[in-house]
Amino acid sequence: MTLRAKRVLVPMARGVEEIEAVAVIDILMRAGCHVVTASVGDTHITGSHGIRLGADRRLTEVLQESWDLVVIPGGMENVKILRADPDLRALLRERAAQHHDVAAICAGPLVLLDAGLLKDRRITCHAAVEEELGGVRIVQLPVVEDGSLITSRGPGTAVEFALRLVRRLAGPMVEEEVRRQIHA
Repeated sequence: MTLRAKRVLVPMARGVEEIEAVAVIDILMRAGCHVVTASVGDTHITGSHGIRLGADRRLTEVLQESWDLVVIPGGMENVKILRADPDLRALLRERAAQHHDVAAICAGPLVLLDAGLLKDRRITCHAAVEEELGGVRIVQLPVVEDGSLITSRGPGTAVEFALRLVRRLAGPMVEEEVRRQIHA
C-alpha cells in the first residue's frame, strides 16, 4: 500500500522572501510532499531581492482543495499583499477551526494575526515585526511549534523550519533522511 503524498500550499505574492519560499518548497518536495505555490495576483512573481519565481496556480483556484499544511513565507511586500486577501484569511480561519497545520516564517505571522490565529499562542518571528505583533507571546527560538501552529524567525532559519515541517508531515525518519541529503 502506498501512502498519499502530503499536500502543501504555499501562498505568495510580489516581494516574497525568496530563501524562505524556495527552501520550504525544495525541502518538502525532497521529502515526497506535493507542494503547490499559489499566487495572489500575477503568477509571475518577482521576489524581494529581484529573483523571478513562478507560481503553479492562482490562490483563487486552490481554495476548495484539501491541504495537509499551509505555509506563509515572509517578505514585507508579500506579507502586505497576503494580509489584504480575504480568501486567504478565510482559508486560514477554517484550518485553525479544524486544528489543521498552519506555518509561517519571518513576517508571515502577521498574516496569521489578521486571520485571528495567534490568540493565546506561542510563536516566533522576525525581530522587525515583533512590535506589530504586540500582545502575542513571542519566543526567541529559531522554530516554535504550538499545537497546529509552526513559526520561524527568518531567512537564516528557513532550512531548519522546512526540516521541522518535514518531521510534522512525514515523521522523524524522513526528516533525518532529508537532513542527510542536504548535510544540515
